Amino acid sequence: MDNGLVTMWLAFLLSIIIPYFAAKLAADFRLQYTGSSGRSVHMTGRDSKITIWFFIGSLLLVYGVLIVGAEMFAKPAQPVVLGEYRFGYWMGALLIVLGAYYCIHFRPRKD
Repeated sequence: MDNGLVTMWLAFLLSIIIPYFAAKLAADFRLQYTGSSGRSVHMTGRDSKITIWFFIGSLLLVYGVLIVGAEMFAKPAQPVVLGEYRFGYWMGALLIVLGAYYCIHFRPRKD
C-alpha cells in the first residue's frame, strides 16, 4: 500500500473518531455558552466547564501526531535542501508538547 494512501486513511479515520469522542466528552461535562438570544444555555452533566483551550490543545496534539506520522512515511521524490534535519519531526514534536500542555493545564475539573 502506498505511504500517502496510508496517511490519508489515518487522517480520515481520526477525523471520524475524534469528533465522536469529543461529543461524548461534551455530553459528560457541563458546557455553558451564550446563544443568539443572549441567554446562557447549559448541557446537563457533571458540574464542570470545558474551556476552548482544552479543545485547542487536543487539536494541537492530534495534528502533531499526524505530522510525525506523515514524516515517518513520506519519502521526497528528490532531495530536499536541509532535509537531513527532518523538519516534520521537530514541528510535530512541538505541536505534541504544546497540545499535551494545554490538555493537562486546561483539563476539565469539578469546581
